[in-house]
Amino acid sequence: MQFHSRIGHTFLWRLQFLKDLSRAERDQLLDRVQAHARSPEAARLVPVLRDTFDRGDAISAQVFENQARTVLFAPTTKHRGERADEALNALALSFLLPPNPEHLGEARADFHRARLMTLGDIAQFLFATTAFYWDHQDWMVQCAGLVTFRGTSPAAILALPSQHRYFRLGTTFTYNRCLMLWLVALLALVLLPRRRGRGAKRLIFYAISLTFTGLAMTASTCVLGELLPRYTLPMWELLWISLFLIVGTFLDVVCDRVAARHHKQVGVVSR
Repeated sequence: MQFHSRIGHTFLWRLQFLKDLSRAERDQLLDRVQAHARSPEAARLVPVLRDTFDRGDAISAQVFENQARTVLFAPTTKHRGERADEALNALALSFLLPPNPEHLGEARADFHRARLMTLGDIAQFLFATTAFYWDHQDWMVQCAGLVTFRGTSPAAILALPSQHRYFRLGTTFTYNRCLMLWLVALLALVLLPRRRGRGAKRLIFYAISLTFTGLAMTASTCVLGELLPRYTLPMWELLWISLFLIVGTFLDVVCDRVAARHHKQVGVVSR
């Protein structure tokens, strides 16, 4: 089997926003998507999607993939899985192009929520996903032998962050607040007189590109998939790297100026 994109599988998680629409709004959107579907197979999947939400069911990526294979292809079809992936990719593209306000509005709301998260929220989510095991032991039987799950309980796992101070250090500042701190540091470096020529300028542009790359990665996640706290980590990591570079360069320039002034004073005294 050749390597191929499975963005359609990822996009199925993004389609959860359809359950929050009224039936009339959902029908109008699905009619538009079906009208400009990127392939005949994608058009045939829209009624399956409509039936899923009309029944009040939350969409399951695995279940919907199985339905797509059954609806579109006979069991004996060659490369059935690959062709189903192609159909799901075309379905995702039909939602993305042309953009629709319902989808973009949900992506925008998720991006806003992502920037209101703290590092504590991310850490807490990781413990919650670990506790997920106890409610799904029947299909996670291989996890039973791991040390993580022996001699403990979901309550004990979820209580761990409150027992360690370093997990509570990141519960105060949201990403937006840290971004404001980054902007203050950036302005301080930009306005610092007599910066080091090209080196400082290049670093400023590099620091800005790091931050915007992190924001773009999280924004694309909000457009293409379901937002989970751990998916905001690239945004946080690149912001901190950028901030450390800016602060380090600022201190480097200030220290050089102090050292130059000191050497100048020493030279005057020696004469």
